[in-house]
Amino acid sequence: MARTASSNSTKPRKSKDNGSTHDGETKVQPELDLEPEPLWKKILLAIPRAFGSGVRAVTGVGEYDPAYRRDGLCFLLLVLAVSVASVLSRDWWMSAHAASALSIPPFTLMGVALAIFLGFRNSVSYDRYWEARKQWGALLIGARSLTREIASFAPDEVALQRRVARTLAAFAFALKHQLRGTDPRADLACRLDPAVVDRVCAARFVPSALLLCLAQDFAAARRAGSLTDLQLQSMDTNLNLLTEASGACERIANTPIPYTYRVLMNRTVMVYCLLLPVGLANAIGWLTVLVGPFIAYTFLALDVIGEQIEEPFGNEPNDLALAAMCHGIELSICELVGETP
Repeated sequence: MARTASSNSTKPRKSKDNGSTHDGETKVQPELDLEPEPLWKKILLAIPRAFGSGVRAVTGVGEYDPAYRRDGLCFLLLVLAVSVASVLSRDWWMSAHAASALSIPPFTLMGVALAIFLGFRNSVSYDRYWEARKQWGALLIGARSLTREIASFAPDEVALQRRVARTLAAFAFALKHQLRGTDPRADLACRLDPAVVDRVCAARFVPSALLLCLAQDFAAARRAGSLTDLQLQSMDTNLNLLTEASGACERIANTPIPYTYRVLMNRTVMVYCLLLPVGLANAIGWLTVLVGPFIAYTFLALDVIGEQIEEPFGNEPNDLALAAMCHGIELSICELVGETP
């Protein structure tokens, strides 16, 4: 679903078959009598296309974010140019500056250290991503448990059951908007009464306001005799579980990886990949043209992957599909009480 939303927000795209745009409009293209491209030109164009496709395949962002594809492709072409220049100037440099010639051992040590730091950064990013996914899993468990309990503890309170199910669904959508910094009113208006929507949207933390509404409904049911003290205590435990899950998600969203650390890793990768062909040229010759860009491509992909997954609540294709999770929670809890989502 995230990919569909991303592709719909871009400019109209032409179909390869009939020249129709992504919006369904047909554009008539003039037929041009083009001469076939020479073989040498096809080979030169295939090199950047291959690199661009490789970055897209590994990072998963190039198709939807042209900036990543453009910047990564330019950097790989720059490494390729440095590799060619290093091989061509190898003999001159060895004769004029033999004492300052670079060799592979220093780059081996630097590469190992850089790989360790990149692995650590990616581990931290994936820990954030996985922790976010676990918290949404806990949110699903808590919502199902609350719905099951109200359906079994108060089987005659049909209106209360349906109100709890709608409020829990609204809580999931409100948390999604809270994490993404968007307005939840549209999603809440189709699930809650207008008075409730106005009251909770006036709060700074809408998910917490919705949990307060649930707690008040449970307390009212206890005063009316529909629930016992032990049943109320059990349901309050699941309310606390939802509160902990939402708080953990807010902690992840409000505590990004330090920007200086990200900049340091990115600049170090760039400098290393640009200097590496200079050291490889003396050892492997023209193979530097292949090995240098490939190593740069690997480090660049690792850096981009870590940057993509460190913020799991965004709208990019590699982020968590929060909208699908919210709909899944809504379907699950509404089914328990016979409510139509």
